[in-house]
Amino acid sequence: MELILQSAAVTHQGRVRKHNEDSVLTFVRDPAKGDPLGILIVADGVGGQKAGDIASQIAVETVHEHMSWFLDRDPEDDTRPTTSQSTPTDGESPLETRLRIAIQAANKKILAYAHDNPIQAGNMGTTLTCALIHGTSLTIAHIGDSRGYRLRDGELEQLTEDHSFVGQMVRDGQLTDEAYYIHPRRNVITKALGQFDDAEVDLWTIPIEPGDELLLCSDGMWEMIRNPEIRTRLIDQEDLETVAEELIQIANDNGGSDNISVVLGKLTRKD
Repeated sequence: MELILQSAAVTHQGRVRKHNEDSVLTFVRDPAKGDPLGILIVADGVGGQKAGDIASQIAVETVHEHMSWFLDRDPEDDTRPTTSQSTPTDGESPLETRLRIAIQAANKKILAYAHDNPIQAGNMGTTLTCALIHGTSLTIAHIGDSRGYRLRDGELEQLTEDHSFVGQMVRDGQLTDEAYYIHPRRNVITKALGQFDDAEVDLWTIPIEPGDELLLCSDGMWEMIRNPEIRTRLIDQEDLETVAEELIQIANDNGGSDNISVVLGKLTRKD
């Protein structure tokens, strides 16, 4: 069974913010080189902080750079960079460990930039949500309150957990899902890159099936569009670029109070 991976990414500053602190990236390997292989990333520079756009850009570029050996390799080439930190720990696969190392490298670069540029950087930081598709497996890495969703058989599922003050209240049963969207502290995140020397990243691998559609987005999108509307747009439109543009437009129509980023991926059978 031949599978094809498609992707699209769109980011917009929104209707209120003066500049865009989000960064996005998609990379899909040439299908001629073998099974589907690609990466989707969204990063949201910590809102209101100086140089949030630099932090998100560092995160996206560093993760992509560190994983490039894997993303564009020839299927016959099993060589890879060596590192003293590459031994899997805590039951992680070698690939999961590599992705964790890439994210920790991004964290260190953000901290170093802030140290070297204290006036410009201030308290810079960023969320990061990354989906690595390899064959029929999906590895997710996540920190912060950007989100990852999967649409499968018409059902939309949030794959990631919001690392936020209000997100924890919802998980503890202290707040309803709907109240989340109006809580005055909903934008207070509890984890991000650029905060501490060791970033606490959620990381796991699950199967991915033909027909699955992935959505990564910053909070500027999911705060403006409820899940039923997201699901409808993903189902009704086949072209990923069009879906991304539509979601950006809806978020702006609903207020556009923050930067808005949408990254999509879809695994399909080849005709």
